Amino acid sequence: MRKIQIVLMLFIAVAVMACSADGEKKNISTEVVTNTKTAGNDKGKVRAPHIKFKEKTYDFGKVLQGEVVKHSFSFTNTGEMTLLVNNVRSSCGCTVSDYSKKPISPGGSGKIEVSFNSHRRKGMQNKTITVTSNSIPNTTTLHIKANVVLPEEN
Repeated sequence: MRKIQIVLMLFIAVAVMACSADGEKKNISTEVVTNTKTAGNDKGKVRAPHIKFKEKTYDFGKVLQGEVVKHSFSFTNTGEMTLLVNNVRSSCGCTVSDYSKKPISPGGSGKIEVSFNSHRRKGMQNKTITVTSNSIPNTTTLHIKANVVLPEEN
């Protein structure tokens, strides 16, 4: 037991001396900061991608029940880093979306194709499309509207 205590004390002494042997303070480099929420440039502006849509809401107007109508939402990366659209989800199965899956450079643009199937729908329809990307904020909600009418109501 005594040997274990001596070895433990010796180990602690060596550890303390090793830590205090280098009395100089070292500067920590901040050149490799990649957290976009905290890594700003000289003006305090965050360097990150930013997705900007030409429009966030589209109204199809009157749609005959059974019609499939389409719209393309255009966007631009107005940020300073490459934009990646990770996912596009619709609020129901009647809305299908296709989107730009390739990385979009700063200043580049892309689009999200949306189609609305009015089969078995009637009246005012409001649907949402949620776009998830690496921009700040990381989600954007798009809206489509349609007034679905029966063929005899037209």
